[in-house]
Amino acid sequence: MLEKLESKKNDLSSMEEKVQDLERSWAVIQERALKQPSPAQREKTLDKQLHSLIEQLAAKQAQAEGIVGEIHSNEMELERLNSLWRRYESFNVEGNTARNTFKRTNSDRGFGKKLEAGSRDPSPFHPSYM
Repeated sequence: MLEKLESKKNDLSSMEEKVQDLERSWAVIQERALKQPSPAQREKTLDKQLHSLIEQLAAKQAQAEGIVGEIHSNEMELERLNSLWRRYESFNVEGNTARNTFKRTNSDRGFGKKLEAGSRDPSPFHPSYM
């Protein structure tokens, strides 16, 4: 009977160890569960993140639209300046052509010649003729 009692005591001790192991495992599971949010909490967190991302997207879209507007106005200004530059170059080319033509025709007649120091201007419109 002593042996049976001893055997039962060993069985009881073994069972108590198993119960303690299960209690430790249960405590770890509960601790992990407390660290992890519930599905409702996860949904609320994800919803907040979604709304935050939507607001950020709207801000970025507004910023992009502003930049596109700036680019468009800069393109318009560039076109205006290019047009002015083309007109300016065209005016200069026409002016140079006209001046060159005037110099050529007058120099052929003797009006475009440089006078040496002390010489008289052969032009009939020179003040010395008047």
